[in-house]
Amino acid sequence: MNVVHSMTRSGLLLLAVTGVVEAQQGNAASYEIAYTGMCEESYRTCIANADGSRARPLGSFAFTSTLQPGWWSPDGGKLLGFSASGVRVLNVSSGAEDTLPARLMGLDMQMVWSPDSTRIAFASPFEDPHLNDEDVQRGRALASTAIYVADIQSKKLTKLSALGQNRWISWPPDAKRVVFSGTEPDVKKSDIYVADASAGNPRRIFSGPTNNVQPAWSPRGDQIAFLATPLTGTKPEDSGIFVVRPDGTMPRRVSPLYGPTVTWSPDGRLLLICRSTAGGSQIIEAATGKATILGNDAMLDCTVAPDGRSVIFRTSDQGKGAIWAIDVDGSKRRKLADGSFFAVSPLLKR
Repeated sequence: MNVVHSMTRSGLLLLAVTGVVEAQQGNAASYEIAYTGMCEESYRTCIANADGSRARPLGSFAFTSTLQPGWWSPDGGKLLGFSASGVRVLNVSSGAEDTLPARLMGLDMQMVWSPDSTRIAFASPFEDPHLNDEDVQRGRALASTAIYVADIQSKKLTKLSALGQNRWISWPPDAKRVVFSGTEPDVKKSDIYVADASAGNPRRIFSGPTNNVQPAWSPRGDQIAFLATPLTGTKPEDSGIFVVRPDGTMPRRVSPLYGPTVTWSPDGRLLLICRSTAGGSQIIEAATGKATILGNDAMLDCTVAPDGRSVIFRTSDQGKGAIWAIDVDGSKRRKLADGSFFAVSPLLKR
């Protein structure tokens, strides 16, 4: 995921959803999520089972940011959180916490674990010399952002791009590169770039007449999906969900639908298009474009469960949120918990 989360109110919900599946070798495996909500008769950060049972506290870790949930590391050992003091890393088993020197602000509250769980890629405007200009502070102009990678152990920051409108990062399975949507200096239209994860040197792999955002590297590493959103004068066939090879060859539209997010299934066969309009979210077969509508909900922060069988999402009704799951074929919709904002663990052997 490689998946992006949004903000609406204070308090960060992380809900732990556990479902039992069979691992490839036949050993039992499960996945979890965490949430800041009610457990043991108080409001705190908790972990619970898929059905909401066995909710228990997650140490003293508390999230205060209104902008984004924490993410679970691919090795299952750590969670990210955001607070006034910075980016915090929680060891799930021991409860120990650490802080990263990553400076996030504004809307650029996105951090993405590398597949080997050793680094985190993020976008930040902290080096923009115009960050404190009145127009930027009052929202009349956008701050310029760059792409960075933070090493979890050494705390070293590596800058991968120049300042621009750069964001929405995704890693391939080998963790050697990152893909992101970005702009050339003084250009407003976003395109898709690939950079070396240790040295930068970004290279544009897709442009076209559209605004190109939300790239997501496939779990197999062979394709990158992204949203091509229309601009003035854009032909209808130029916008939608596209896939392209990492070297920029063979771009192909798989769906006319676009926005606001696109996510791969764990096996790389399906694309999840999450939309906040009723009936707008779909599962799409990447090879054929065949689409399945996922119910009538306005779905927020959608993600495909790590076993690939269901989609987890949240809804919001007048400030009251709930976490739901629905099978990828659109059946068996069920409520998991009351609350909002969640982060799903990888498969964990039990």
